[in-house]
Amino acid sequence: MQHPIKLLLITSAIANSFHQKKNIHFRNQKPKIMHNLIVLAVAALIPLIVGSAWYSPMLFSKAWMDATGVTAEKAKNSNMIVSMVILYVCSFFIATAVMFMVIHQFGFQSMLADARGKAAIGDPNSDMGKAIAAIWHGWGHGFRTYRHGALHGAITSVFFVLPLIASIAVFEQRGAKYIFITWGFWLINLVLMGAVICHWIQFDAMGGM
Repeated sequence: MQHPIKLLLITSAIANSFHQKKNIHFRNQKPKIMHNLIVLAVAALIPLIVGSAWYSPMLFSKAWMDATGVTAEKAKNSNMIVSMVILYVCSFFIATAVMFMVIHQFGFQSMLADARGKAAIGDPNSDMGKAIAAIWHGWGHGFRTYRHGALHGAITSVFFVLPLIASIAVFEQRGAKYIFITWGFWLINLVLMGAVICHWIQFDAMGGM
């Protein structure tokens, strides 16, 4: 027996002792693709909803126009339908990326991407297959909460989105007002998207998503 399999078996024994479960069965569920696509599609609506309030006259519409130089006349002449469609498509891509950021279980599955891991997933009676099932039973659903997803959404906005916006704004000679209005918009979006996606996406290390 090879060392990685031994390690997995030891870890599975720990999982069993913690949870005091017997007869752990290998779960090879079919991917919940349709369910997850719906979750991502709903999450992609969040920037449209937030944007309608964030960039409204009651909040930051005037400040944003002052920061960007966009006039009310120019804003009225824009094709809002096309803009909304583009925002929605981009938001769907962002939601997909957020899914991998907020769900730690994708990291566990990525470790099984080699030939041995795939063989174990395909053979529930193998030593590694049993160990994977035991580990997943013990810890496979950890950190799948609204709060955890919101936390990672906020972290992503601070350490990725804010530097990205700021670095572009510097070269476009835009001020701090523009940076913080735009970043605030995405901070709220990523917090909400992360919360929804982390809680509702269905994922199984054995069957994927």
